[in-house]
This record gives sequence, C-alpha cells and structure tokens, in this order.
Amino acid sequence: MRRAIALLLCATACSAGEPAPEAAPDVTTPAITTPETDARDQYALLATIEAVLGDALTRDAGAMAAVRADWEGHRYRWEVAFVPLLCRSAAACHVRPFDFARLGGRRIQQGWMPQLELDAEGFAELARRCADRRVCVLDVEATLREFVFDPELATTLRFSDVTIRGDRDAAATESWMSARAPVRGRT
Repeated sequence: MRRAIALLLCATACSAGEPAPEAAPDVTTPAITTPETDARDQYALLATIEAVLGDALTRDAGAMAAVRADWEGHRYRWEVAFVPLLCRSAAACHVRPFDFARLGGRRIQQGWMPQLELDAEGFAELARRCADRRVCVLDVEATLREFVFDPELATTLRFSDVTIRGDRDAAATESWMSARAPVRGRT
C-alpha cells in the first residue's frame, strides 16, 4: 500500500507543470447521431430555388448560399423515380425527383437529378425492388450531403446514408419521366 502511495506521489510530482492529458472519449456515446427527418420535400426545394434564381443577370450568390446552408446536411424522405439508364451502378446512381403531373403543367426553371450514394448491397436492393417495373417509384430516406447551388455551376444534390423505405409502381396519373408538353405545329 505504501509503495502504491509513493508511486502515486512520484508520478504526481513528475507531471507537475505539464498540462493534464485530455480525457478519453466516452465510448458509450455514439459517434454519429441520426438527425431527425426534415418534412420538406423536393417540391419545396424546387419552389425555394426558383424563388431565389431570378434571371441570369440578377442572381444573388448570397441568397443562393443561404438556401444551400438551409437544406444541406438535413435528412429527408422523398419519393423519387428509379430509371435504370440513370442508375447503372452504386457509384453512379441518379434518380428522377419530380412527378411532373404535380406541377400542373408549370415548367421547371432549374431542375436537377439527385445522386444516391449507395454501397453494393444498397444498389442490389434497389435493382431487386425495381426489377420488371416500367416506372419504379421509391420511398427514399437520405441525408443531403452535398448541395451545389451556385450562379456559375449546375445544381447538384448528393444524398448519403440512403435507406429505401418502400417502392411501388407509378400511378397512371403520375408523370415521372417528363413533362407533357403541348404538341407544337410545324412552321
């Protein structure tokens, strides 16, 4: 016992004047916490983007940065359309974000095709869920990891930590592939 006390006193004296070592991190606390899902959808983002854009001469880079900061880093749950041609691998998987029928014929001023960051298992699950469907609508929950919204660059969204919550066939009233434009006469 005396030897333990003597060693403790010696160690204390030897370390006098040196800063105390940092406390070890609490191993029981998870390093990553799952943020709550933001209720805003891609149509709200579209409306926000189009409200800020203006015309090419009056685009406000500060307002665009504020939009980016308001959306980036949040977790969202959106319905998107899987198109095999746009999602050919886990490293290059883009989805269609809009059911154009919900826009009531309004043209999109500034669109985008979100990229899903998937691992091999996530890509295989996506392909399995959407096999043999003409248009596959996915219920996806993911974190908006990167949002490029800048006057000089194309709008880009990259989603990480992707979870597929569900899948379904597109309804006959939906138009995920394109806006139905009026037929133009030949001139």
